[in-house]
Amino acid sequence: MRIEVTVPRLETRDWIVGGGCLLWILISLLGYVMTRQMAEAVPLTRERWQELHIQRETQEDLRRLEQDLAQLTALSQTDHPDPVSTLALAQRIYHRHLAGAITTTAARRALIQAAEMAVQVSYGAQERPQLVTRLQMAEKYTERMRSP
Repeated sequence: MRIEVTVPRLETRDWIVGGGCLLWILISLLGYVMTRQMAEAVPLTRERWQELHIQRETQEDLRRLEQDLAQLTALSQTDHPDPVSTLALAQRIYHRHLAGAITTTAARRALIQAAEMAVQVSYGAQERPQLVTRLQMAEKYTERMRSP
């Protein structure tokens, strides 16, 4: 059994139409990026693009910080937290928040320190009030980033 497929040869007119469609899509995307977060359209300069990128990265970092802070708080509220699960959570927090937006550095550092303290509390090396203080500090930094 033999199947033959013929592909028509593209002419200049086809390339012009395809290029025009692609250009139209690119201009539409550019307009969407320019006006997505602004009430009025302004030219998208390199500085403005970087600003939008940092804002987007900051929002993603804050979302992850709040999720991990909630998990760490829930784990720390148990009477006897399991040291292995606490260590696993602390390692995930450390690797997840080691790098990120420069605007969230203090909040990320506070959360990592709280995770380290949670591990120490789960092994009995530190007292729970110190962990509560670290968690409150991480929450304060995260809330400060959330408010304008």
